[in-house]
Amino acid sequence: MRLTHFFTYFRNLGGVQSILKRHHSREQDSHFLFSFEANNFKEPNISGLGVDGWDSIRCIRKKLAKHSDLFPDSVAVCHNMWGLQFLAELIPAKRRIGILHSDWTTLRPFLQSQKELLDGVLCVSNTLMELVAECLPELNKDNRIQLIPYPIDGFPIMPNRMSLVKRPVIIGWIGRMQEEQKRVDRLPSLL
Repeated sequence: MRLTHFFTYFRNLGGVQSILKRHHSREQDSHFLFSFEANNFKEPNISGLGVDGWDSIRCIRKKLAKHSDLFPDSVAVCHNMWGLQFLAELIPAKRRIGILHSDWTTLRPFLQSQKELLDGVLCVSNTLMELVAECLPELNKDNRIQLIPYPIDGFPIMPNRMSLVKRPVIIGWIGRMQEEQKRVDRLPSLL
């Protein structure tokens, strides 16, 4: 099965990188198309549209149309579903699957704008699954909203540690430091 991943940016993918790393290690036939990256990648399976803040929807559609050949005979994996409202028909894949990686303040109306654009949605939390089911009930009836937990690669061998009684507790964070989505800024006040 060929997968064509449609993203906004190549850098700072966070947990997305874990999924892509696993696809690559299992030799999934994956291609990647990034909206806001220039098309200057050395890898043949990575492309960029070069979209910037000054591009009109018409201009973005023209840029995507030049890459529409990536999608036939593949499953399009649309990460956070950016731009599908005006780009969906230019993604002629066998299936269009959305992956919802995070929550944001205007997510509910955004999801409602995705009606009839997706064949299914994968969510990184049960809370997001519930919201998608409310906003896109047509996907709920055929069980086309599913949980996709982010895998976190641990240490190959766990290091030996002293008892907590004799050492300070150290709390680590894995992920992007975005207050709006991650709420990690609240952690110090809870200690």
